[in-house]
Amino acid sequence: MLVTHGITSRMLRLILTGRPPRDLRAIDGGQGVVFYVDGGVQTRLTLGA
Repeated sequence: MLVTHGITSRMLRLILTGRPPRDLRAIDGGQGVVFYVDGGVQTRLTLGA
């Protein structure tokens, strides 16, 4: 688990998913959001109701 600020999270996920720097604004984010990255694929985790 890694807890970061938004821009750090976006940069790390950009690198881990192999996307080019120009895609930075397209990377999903937000406050209180959890992402799982595995094999170059990111998944936004949500709580089930």
